[in-house]
Amino acid sequence: MLLFFVIDEENSNQQAKDLIESRLFIEALKFIKKLESDYPSSALVLVLKALVYARTGHVVALSICLDAKEKIFADKSVLPDVLNIFQTICQLLERNDLAITFYEYSCAEVSNDLGLMLGLFQCYARESLSA
Repeated sequence: MLLFFVIDEENSNQQAKDLIESRLFIEALKFIKKLESDYPSSALVLVLKALVYARTGHVVALSICLDAKEKIFADKSVLPDVLNIFQTICQLLERNDLAITFYEYSCAEVSNDLGLMLGLFQCYARESLSA
């Protein structure tokens, strides 16, 4: 039963990403609202919601992510995916400093995770290019 839950959540998250990439933001928000009721503790759903707002230029995206900070770090299995989306949000809103802070904290909490270290490196590289 748990495997079905994980597979179903992954498929739903991919559907939401597809709607966002297709620039169908209203439909994406409606779909994500349904996902929020199905998966209330999912950090991935919250950052997808924030991504929609960031893509439409709303700064509320950062407050969604900051309010969901505990959820973001609670599930270590999806942490690289969540932080990757969060990094995109920070890049869109020109707040790379927040992405660096989240990645540094994550790398300290989850040692030797190559995906997290690579994400942190990308943040540092982006920061040095913009300076």
